[in-house]
This record gives sequence, structure tokens and C-alpha cells, in this order.
Amino acid sequence: AAGDADPSNDTVTVTRENILVPSVGNSVPLVDFSRFNGGNLPTISPGWFEIDGVDAPPIDGTTGVSSWTRVDFGNDLANPNGDAASITINGTFLDREWIAGPKFTVTSQTFVFYDYALTAAFNSAPSSLDPDDTVMVMLSLDCRGSYFPIAIYDSSSMISNTGQTDTIDLGQYAGNDAYIAIVADDGAVDGPDDYQFFIDNINIRQIVDNDIATIGLS
Repeated sequence: AAGDADPSNDTVTVTRENILVPSVGNSVPLVDFSRFNGGNLPTISPGWFEIDGVDAPPIDGTTGVSSWTRVDFGNDLANPNGDAASITINGTFLDREWIAGPKFTVTSQTFVFYDYALTAAFNSAPSSLDPDDTVMVMLSLDCRGSYFPIAIYDSSSMISNTGQTDTIDLGQYAGNDAYIAIVADDGAVDGPDDYQFFIDNINIRQIVDNDIATIGLS
């Protein structure tokens, strides 16, 4: 036992665990929508912009207008996320509403993290997406010429009204320059429900596996 006069009977307990920690460099600054007012995204988060339209954003990244606006995350003043971007899906737009990001280089350890929530329109009650409505996380590997979905939220998705976090591993696209976008698609049918989708804390970064040893005597 530790603390007695004979060190030969001491034992060492070693606990090893793999944890994920951010590495340095090659990351896109966190987008937390602080100070977002629905029209100033390129100012507060350089390289990010809004635009609407069925097709992909313009190659030069020209900003425009969209139906994304600033609200409290989950329509809840007490939610720790605070400011968020939100889109109200109520059948009033028939194209796609984009929040599009800047270029970054994908490595085998690039991940994207983000918080999201879904509520009934203008309150914090739970809701669900109608069958032809979707919100997608999309990726472009051809300088914004085209985008493809890497995550799709639709009527089968169980989305918390208080918020949850998703993580997407982009390692399969390593070696490419990429652009990410959050896209809301209202569909052609005006369903019976109006609801709000929230996005916050978009974080594109490199992470590495670190083998941490914690040693204690017993």
C-alpha cells in the first residue's frame, strides 16, 4: 500500500483514454451569430454570407438576402446558446435559403460541429418538419459550382426544441478545398404546420487523437 515503509508492495493504476482536442491551424473561425441582425453576416463572420435561390451560391461569394434572421436559440431567452440564426418555414418561399461559408482545406482530421433545434413558429414548443421540407448541410468541392448534402433533416428527423449538437467527419474528402452551406428548402406544398429551424456555433476544425495517461497510486 502507498505510504508504508515497503515500496515493493505499492501498485500503480493506469487509466488510458482517447480524447479529442483541437489541433492548431487550418480552421474556420467559429460562427456563433453574436451580433447577427439578418443582414450583416459577412461583416461579423468574414467569408460567410446569405443568399436565396434554387441553385448554388455564386462562385464569387456575392452576398444577398435570405429569410434567415437572428433570434434566441430555440426561442428561449434563457438558452445558453444565446443568439442564433433561424429560418421560419411556413410555405411562403419556394426556393432555397442559404447560409454559405468560405473555402477551407479538408484533411483526414477535419470535422464540422454545429448546434441546431426545431420549434413551433415563434414559441419554444416542439415541432417536426413537413414531408417535403428539408434543412441540409451541404458541401461543395468545385469552387461553389455545385453542392451535395452531407446531412439531411426532414420529416423523419427527431430534432430537439431545446437544441442538440451534430458532428460530421469530413475525412473522406481529404485533400480537397471545400465550401460548406446550411440550406433550408420549403418544398412545393404548404403543409399544415409553421415552425422554426435554428442553427448556431458552426465550427469547422481539425482534431487529433491524443492518448492521455492518468496515473494514480493505490
